[in-house]
Amino acid sequence: MNNVRYAIDSDAQSIAQISVVAWKEAYKQLLPAELLASRKVDEKRINGWKKKIEDKNFTVLVYEDYGKIKGYLWAGPKRDDIQCDYELYAIYVDPSFQKLGIGSSLFEKYKRIIKNSSFYLYMLDGNHNASEFYKKMGGYKDAKYDRILNDDNHKIKEVFYIFE
Repeated sequence: MNNVRYAIDSDAQSIAQISVVAWKEAYKQLLPAELLASRKVDEKRINGWKKKIEDKNFTVLVYEDYGKIKGYLWAGPKRDDIQCDYELYAIYVDPSFQKLGIGSSLFEKYKRIIKNSSFYLYMLDGNHNASEFYKKMGGYKDAKYDRILNDDNHKIKEVFYIFE
């Protein structure tokens, strides 16, 4: 049985694991190896997810299939001065289970929760799989909001997608 549901405290370990594994897979050609190697499933990351799950300002959803968490979505209030109602901060699926509709299920559930309100997200430039997924889900790029981040001496370009 598969199910998209709100995350609970005990899901934090699985979410942290998917976060690390999915990052290393999705960004292996886009980010420096040392930056990816520094991402680990540790108490700090797990506790960070517990705090997000407990914070009622955030929506944290998981896709569970027969007791195994296979993907998650994290969203909440917008953090930028952009004409949208919400921001989607992260959506990741365990690489072993991608292209099976899990991301779409998470995405559609979130849209129902926010009653199809507008939202936006930033994604790493060059992540073609994510770009295709967001287009399929009805998003479109708006380059005026693209940005460059400096993370541990690395410049990272993020591309803006909006969903109305």
